[in-house]
Formats: sequence, C-alpha cells, structure tokens
Amino acid sequence: MNTGLFLDLRYTGRRLRKIPMFCLGVVLLLGVSLAGTVSVGTAAYQLFFKPLPYAQPEQLVEFSSVAHAMNGFNLGISPGMLKELQQDGSLGELAAFEEVETAVDKNGQSWRSATLSDNLTSLLQINPILGRGFNQQDTLENAPVALLGEQVWRNRFSASAGVLGQIIELEHRRVTIVGVLPQQFSIPTPDTELWMPLVFDSALLEADNISNFTGLDVIGRLPASMSAIVAEQQLQARFGDDPRLAGMLDITGLEFAVKPLQQAWTSQHRQVLVILATAILLVLLAAALNLAGLWMSRTLGQGHEMAIQAALGGSRWAGVRVFLMEYLLLGIAGAGLALLLVPLALNWLSALNVLDSELPIRVALGPAAIVLALVFLGLSALPVLLAVWWQSQRIQRHAAHKLVSGGKSAHSGGGQGRNLLIVVQLGVAMSLLVTVSLLLQSWQGLLNENLGFASHKLVVASIGLAASDDPADAEIDSGGENLLAAINMLSGIPGVESVSFSSVAPFSGSETVSTYKMPDQPDVDHGARTRQVGVDYFQTLGIPVLYGRAFDQQHLTAGSDAVMVDQQFAEQHFPNTQAVGQRIRLDSAQDPERIVEIIGVVATIKHASPNEQQGYPSIYFPARVPYRTAQVLIRTDLPPESLTEQVKVSLQQQLGADNVSRVSSMQSLVRRTVRDREPQLILLTVFAAITVLLAAIGIYALLSYAVKQRTAEFGVRLAVGANAWRIRKLVLHSSLRLLAPGVLLGIVGAVIAGRLIADQLYGVQVMNPQSWLLVAGALAAIVLLASLWPSEQAARTAPTEALRYE
Repeated sequence: MNTGLFLDLRYTGRRLRKIPMFCLGVVLLLGVSLAGTVSVGTAAYQLFFKPLPYAQPEQLVEFSSVAHAMNGFNLGISPGMLKELQQDGSLGELAAFEEVETAVDKNGQSWRSATLSDNLTSLLQINPILGRGFNQQDTLENAPVALLGEQVWRNRFSASAGVLGQIIELEHRRVTIVGVLPQQFSIPTPDTELWMPLVFDSALLEADNISNFTGLDVIGRLPASMSAIVAEQQLQARFGDDPRLAGMLDITGLEFAVKPLQQAWTSQHRQVLVILATAILLVLLAAALNLAGLWMSRTLGQGHEMAIQAALGGSRWAGVRVFLMEYLLLGIAGAGLALLLVPLALNWLSALNVLDSELPIRVALGPAAIVLALVFLGLSALPVLLAVWWQSQRIQRHAAHKLVSGGKSAHSGGGQGRNLLIVVQLGVAMSLLVTVSLLLQSWQGLLNENLGFASHKLVVASIGLAASDDPADAEIDSGGENLLAAINMLSGIPGVESVSFSSVAPFSGSETVSTYKMPDQPDVDHGARTRQVGVDYFQTLGIPVLYGRAFDQQHLTAGSDAVMVDQQFAEQHFPNTQAVGQRIRLDSAQDPERIVEIIGVVATIKHASPNEQQGYPSIYFPARVPYRTAQVLIRTDLPPESLTEQVKVSLQQQLGADNVSRVSSMQSLVRRTVRDREPQLILLTVFAAITVLLAAIGIYALLSYAVKQRTAEFGVRLAVGANAWRIRKLVLHSSLRLLAPGVLLGIVGAVIAGRLIADQLYGVQVMNPQSWLLVAGALAAIVLLASLWPSEQAARTAPTEALRYE
C-alpha cells in the first residue's frame, strides 16, 4: 500500500473521530439523497434501457388497437385478426395471451392463472426448465394441461421433478402439470403461477366475426429486416379500410398500432419517472450544496491551521487534500448506506404504484445501482470540491492577516459563497413546492369534479358468474334469478336505502358500445354507451331525471321498447325539439331492426374518469334481472366502508366466493382513476420537504457561523448602546435578504417544472401567481424560524466578548 495514502487515511480517520455528529449527519444526508437518486435511476435503467431477457428483443413488438373515441381504450387484437395475421406470416410470428385471473383449487389454494398461445414460449425462445411446453395439439383439443412458474414450483413443490403429472383440481377444471417455466417468463405478470392453453371459440375465428374484440394481448417477432413503424403501416393498411371493421372504425375511431415490446410495456411509466428523476436530482443538488456549505464552514474553522501551512511553504493542494479525504471516507459510508436503502426505496415505489408490480419487467437491486451510486457520489462531490478549493485559496492569499488575528478575525471571508449556496437551495425548494402545489390543486380538483351523480355513500359490488355445464345451473344461465335474489337480500341490510344493478357501472373499468340509427339518417351509424339497468338505478345513483319519466315495473316485460337517454344524446340529436317520445333504431346481431322509444332524459354523467372528455352519449335499457356479469349498486345512509365487508359476505354466501370479484365504495373507484397522480404527489411532497429542511439547516448553519464570526462586532455595538432588538434585526435581515433572490430563482424553476407537468394539470394554470405567493410566504416563515435562535444568540452577546476577539 502507498505509505503516504495510508498515513493520510489514518490522519483523516483521527480527525473524523473527534466530530462524530458531523460525520453522522453527512453520512445520513448522503445516504438518503443517494438512495432516492439511485432508486429512480435504477428503475429508469431497467425499464427503459436494459434489454428484455429474451433472444433478439429488438425484434419483439406488441400489436394493439386504440379506440380514440373511447378515451384511448386499448381493445387489443381480435381473435379473427390474429388468425389472419398468423396465416399470412408477412408480419412475422405472432402469439397471444390473456390477463391474469385468480382460480381456487379444491383445497382453497389460490392460483394466479393465465392463458397463452402454444407458440408464445417458442416465440420468446424460452425453454421449460422441466417437462415440456404447450403444443398445437393442446390448443386444438383444449387439453386439460398446465405449466407452472418456477417460483411456485420451488415454494409449493420443493422444486421436485415429481411435479410432472400431478393434477390441480380447480373449481371448473382439472389440469395436469406438464412443465415448469423459468422465472424470466414473467408474462402477463411476474407473479403468474399457472398457465393453461389459450383456446378460442370457433365463432370468434370466423372471417365475418373479425370485429369481435376481446381484449386479447398479442406479441410478435418481426422479420429481421422490418421495423415496428413499417409493421404498423402495413397493419393499418391491411385493416384500416377493411369493410368488416367499418362499423368499429367509424364509431370508435379505431387505430392500429405496433410498438417495440419494451416501449409498450413501460411507456406509461416514463413521464412519472422523468418527473421524479428531476425532483430527486434537485434534492441531491440541495444536499450537495448543503455539504458544500458544511465543508466551507469547516475549512474556515481550520483557517488558522491552513494559514500556518501556507506560511511554512505548504502546497495549495496539501490544504485541500485533507478535506477531500474526509469527504471520500464519509462519501463511501454514505454510498454504502444508500445501497442498503435502495431495496426499501424500490419496494416503496412499488407500494405507491410508481413501479407497477404487474409489469412483466422486474425492477430490483443490481450492478447498475452500484455504478449509479458511485456516479452520483462523484457528482455530489463537485460542489464540495469547488467550495473547499475556493475557500482554501482565499485563506492562503490572506495567510498573514489570518495569523495576526489568531484565526478569529471577524472578516474571515466566504460569506458570499455560502450565501449563494443558500439562495440556490431556496430556489430548488420553491421550485419543488410550487410543483407540489400545482399537482395538489389539480388532484383535489379532479376528486371534487361534478360527476353527474352522487358518488358518496354508494357501494359497488362486481359480480361475474362462471359458465357451467351443470343442468342444475340452467336457471342462472337463463335469467340470473340467483343474482336477483342476492340483490333483494341486500335490501334488508340495516342502513341500506336502495339497491339496483347495471351491466356496466360508472368507474367500473368496463365499457360497452353499440350502434344505432336515427329515423332521418337511416344509413348513418352512431355510437352510444349502452347499459342494462334495474328499475331503481337512477334513484340509487342519484342521477336526476330531467325530462319524461324513469323506468317502472311495466317496462320490465320481455320485448319492452322503452329506453332512456342522457342529456348529451338529446342535445346531439334533438337540439330544437323534445327528445321524449322520439324513436331510434338499434343494430344488434340478435335484433337488427329493433325500434325503441325514448321515455326519459337523464343528466349526463362521467363514466370512466373525472376529467374525461365528452365522448359517446348513453342509452339505458330496463332489465328485470342482471346479466351474468354485472355491478350491484347499494345506496346507504352509513359510511360506505362500514358496509363493504357485510355486502361481500352476503353476496359470497348467496353466489359463491369465486363469483364476487370486488366490493368497494364508489368514491374509492373514482379515486382509483386518478391514483397514478397520487404516487408522484406523495414523493414530490417528500422531496420538497427534504429540500426545505436542507435549506432551513443551511440557513441555520450559515447564521450560526456568521454570528460566531461577528461576535466582536456585536459586542462593540452593545457596548456603545445598541439594544438587543437591533442586534436581532441585523441577523434577521441578513437571512431575509437571501429570500428574494431565492424566490426569483424558484419562480424560474417552477415555470420550467410546470411545463414538464403541464399535461397532468386539471383546472390549474402553470403560471399560477397564487401558488407562487403561497409558497414564497411559507419559505419566508421557514427562513424566519431558522433565523430565530442565531439572532437570539447574537442578542445575548456580552460586550466583554469583544475583548477576547480584538
């Protein structure tokens, strides 16, 4: 080992042992700020830059279709389209899968299961680690076979090779395990435990049924010479004018897309991570500036020693090297603490849904985190290096004066540099606080948006009855009488005011759209949201009937021609006349010439999100019993959360646990539609609070040191008659004069940050002086609080202290 370096380290270690609280503060400051920065950086690298763990990942793409008239809803690719593309082969090999569902076996064990094409594993070039994958015969015969995930194989079957051939008895199917897939096969989600063959109903594959979209996810491997852009152009050219899709194309604004698979999986996280990365880098900057201020003060404190070294002919580098060695040792400790905190930070990001736990890409601590920690540690060292170098040069240039004053001159220098650091910290803090203020106002505006119905005190239960071949279940198949009985039972629960149902409830995440024709436009198709609802539906949701009347029992007879429409429908088609009594023609496969009469007009409501743009109008049909899949709505005079468990238990007892998928309050469903805004709001608030705290600590440290340096001055002032209030005023003025430039810098940063988050704001302008004034006032209060104790110390200075400094 280099003897000089070893001696420097020993000397530095002895110096640091004398200041344990300083060392602890630096390590914690570096550890926390680096942990946040490295966590966001690791997530960004693994999501956007690290190649997918499949062979030739650059050739993998996702095929999808976007319904622009349905708020950009992704309809996937229809089974009929998939069949044609597979037979054609011009766009390469295609495979499909369906989303994860929870299945329960006879022992009550839950399984996260999904279905996939027999060729998906071969398309990704993933080989089972045990047994075999699916083959075409499994799909053709709808074979009762299944594949296990590696994690569940190790946890539940102790990684035994004897798992092959074992049978899992699910509620509606018995499957035999034929293979185990490796952990890297994380489709659709990393926690999928069981896969079964994807089998389509033969009717879905008929050429004439190509417009039947089932939300199918399709992955393709393009030919080596083809890009995603070219593939998308070919897909759009092939189906964009297909007469079989004419109705879908016109009504939904359907557009086909082909995106690189990694981009398709991660694009929804990009903006959030960019915002968080910007915020955490600002926090790291504030931390680095605070560290620079600490070391600048530490350099001033060692000024007499450095002056002696300069007078004895020591090099300028020698005066700086000791402080850099201190930062190096503490920086390594801080980086180590950061790496320990990164897994916790990543888990926190997942808990806040910043990182989607159901994303097929896993984000975890890896070698990239170590590299990022070292890179960010080096970047954070730059302000410290510059501050120490600049301050040491000032000390060495004025070494003689320093020696004469014994190192206690009231004019030791460095004030302007430390002031600049505080101004920048205040600017960073204001930028983050204004950003948080804008996002908070936008978020609250969304939650308080008028939805058109009374969302408070409303419970929603999602029901889905599985198909059955048992003749005993024929009653369920024919009319849903069991569902109706369950709904009637809920009416007897204390606190329940009314109960109804709908084929699709607002904010349920589902949608149905149908076409209709107007009498004066017999050849023009229009699209509308269609809902089958119970008699008390509008009363239960609190949707006002504007004209006409609501459904009653006489409208529940088979073949009823009565419908209700919303105000948007009425204004669109009957702007100058009464909509009630008008007739429209519905188009459906079962009854293409059905004529219905409008008996009432209700208020237009929000269906999918509080900020949804005006889309389809709505048509409501009366229904005596709910469909196999429906939402039950319960109006209560109690807090809805107090009834959710009772409603869930009652429905499960009547219908079975597997048939009740979700019971929650309507307000929680509304909140879920804006939950993507909550994580960044929480994190930005935390980052802003940290930055404000750092700025307050920096101001306190600056003033405390300044008070110490000006002890002689304050003593003389008090000796010649100045009162304590004038001394306090001097100290407070020195801190408050930093506020104005800090606020101006913060406004510039806030405008830049506002542009970054502009498309996430709702009902709030980026240029918002009200937020600026509010944050500026808060910063002023924080600066005053940080200045109180130093000003009080200055005011208590005894005049005799001047004799010890002069």
